[in-house]
Amino acid sequence: MLTVHLRLHEATTALAGRLRLLSRGQLCWPLGRFANDHESTYESAEGLFTYIDGPCELLLPPGPFQLTAAAGPCRTPLSGEYTLAAGQLALRFVLQRVFDPRQRGWYAADLRVHGLTPHGALLQARGEDLDIVQLLIRPGDSLVAFSGQEVAVQRGGTLVAVNTLNESETGGTLALLHAHRPVFPLSTAELPWALRDWCDQCHRKRGLVVWPDTPRLTEQHPAREAFQAALQGQIDALEVCSESSLVLYQELLNAGCRLALIGSSGRSDRTSRLGQVRTYAQLLPGEELSLASYLEAIRAGRCQASSGPVLELYLHAEGYEARVFPEQTVQWLHNGVEVASAWASVVLPRQAVKTGWLAARSQGPHGWAHSSALWLEGPFQPHLSERLSALVAARPS
Repeated sequence: MLTVHLRLHEATTALAGRLRLLSRGQLCWPLGRFANDHESTYESAEGLFTYIDGPCELLLPPGPFQLTAAAGPCRTPLSGEYTLAAGQLALRFVLQRVFDPRQRGWYAADLRVHGLTPHGALLQARGEDLDIVQLLIRPGDSLVAFSGQEVAVQRGGTLVAVNTLNESETGGTLALLHAHRPVFPLSTAELPWALRDWCDQCHRKRGLVVWPDTPRLTEQHPAREAFQAALQGQIDALEVCSESSLVLYQELLNAGCRLALIGSSGRSDRTSRLGQVRTYAQLLPGEELSLASYLEAIRAGRCQASSGPVLELYLHAEGYEARVFPEQTVQWLHNGVEVASAWASVVLPRQAVKTGWLAARSQGPHGWAHSSALWLEGPFQPHLSERLSALVAARPS
């Protein structure tokens, strides 16, 4: 066995990432990493991966080995069989960058993560090329790591903050981000409390209220109080953790809820990967990345949910233009109906749409993305879908 120095890199820069290495049918772990460590591992259908934050050392016998490695959706992953020559003590693998959102002002975040320490979240966030992680404390969890408007831990430009997820069994669940202190009670099982009180307390210090992708607006979990708060503008953003949840976002827009759209993994154990669904938010020119600047970009609607690609929206003389990077099909949606579609870039004439909302969507080999809505100036008559109408009309159980 040889003690081998392994490095993932881009040009001359060492990368954090996740990797899985098999030699002679056995998993080989970097020294200091263990299969039962949920802080540094991710379990996919392929098996267990470990996260590394730069170069690592591992014991490896000479001969063939299988390596799978990745470092976020904007770099091409590696997967193949390689050979360690006798006496070889270093391995270097290049992960080619396909696209760099930061060069265009876009920064990636996972805005709801559970079940990790701040340092575990930082390790995995760096391995998935995330700039910000919001680690959310649930009712019953310890509040000792709460950081609110402060950064809990950071390294190499990646920031981790710790806030709360507040739960009402009948009213709904809210994520309270960038609150200056914990907003109590964390659960209405502890004390009678209204969701609007949580919203007001969070907003007092410019916090952001998110309606997370937990069971909501179903017969079993009607969450009528959260729905009312969204209609009244007390909730800032809707979170989606999967492409299927985009249907609800469009239903709420048609109902008149002017919500920004964000994406999160909702990670609660090591079978979920940080950033598998993420938020891209665009900072203003010259603006530095911070927890506050990022959440203000969301509040302003300069954000989108994505599993990888980035959408950019433009308004010019020809009309509304949407572009997607890396290139794949992109569409315009008007009040939930596709009205234009093309490869890489699509222009919708201004006169083609007058009222309601517009959003861009992309689906293809690089994943999916959906922008927050743009609201048009003409009069708009909100309406409920049949499904939402039935839920609102139903008597509380």
